[in-house]
Amino acid sequence: MIMRIAALAALAILSAGCGDDAAQKPAVPVTKTTVVKAADFGADWPLVAPEATIGCEPPSKAFLDLADRRCALNGKALSAGMERCDDASKTGNAVAFGVFIEKALALCPTHN
Repeated sequence: MIMRIAALAALAILSAGCGDDAAQKPAVPVTKTTVVKAADFGADWPLVAPEATIGCEPPSKAFLDLADRRCALNGKALSAGMERCDDASKTGNAVAFGVFIEKALALCPTHN
């Protein structure tokens, strides 16, 4: 009888750590990035800097990191409060960054 009680107590202690705590914690969205370089784009390179980092914050906020600035590449990123970076463009207009949007959005798994 004592052995049975001890076995049940041990089982209760072991199963207490097997709850659904991990399942209840929300997953942290992962922001993925990649470096883009002027050498890879040739004459189509739209930036004043020779390289930058593009990325996507889930669900689909495309951005450009350039000289410690994060700039919006799409409307969702602008709506989230990211600034425009027209001054980072050779033409002075962020419309030239369209070449990066598809590449940035491809980094967001929920966008695919």
